[in-house]
Amino acid sequence: MNKKIAVKITEDENGYACMKKTLYFKNNMTLAFFNRWRWYFEYRQALFKVAKPRATIELTTISYDYVPEIQEIMQKKRNKHISNKRMVCKIRNRMSEMEKNWNEFFDIKEDDVYKILSDKLKYYEEKLKETGLEL
Repeated sequence: MNKKIAVKITEDENGYACMKKTLYFKNNMTLAFFNRWRWYFEYRQALFKVAKPRATIELTTISYDYVPEIQEIMQKKRNKHISNKRMVCKIRNRMSEMEKNWNEFFDIKEDDVYKILSDKLKYYEEKLKETGLEL
């Protein structure tokens, strides 16, 4: 599963837990993003404390398992399929351009760059077949 983090800053003026007011809420953050911006959330908490010194201001972090929706999963598969199609087209165009402008004594299939391109083409064509079946 994919772990996500949410941050919630609440205000409690009367001391009743059920009367807490949410001042700031941000969810759907990765752990790296949260660690990079932790200072900002603590800064926001300090600003709220300065604005209302008698209130209790709490900073709460929540960790949860993120389960993507069906549309999001399908969009990722579609993007992967489009990316593989793009790479196949790009490599084929580059190979045809090389073949068209080839003027060496040895065969083009012995060229190192052409070999690398043909290996990449095979790899992306296999990936394209895999992603094409999933759609």
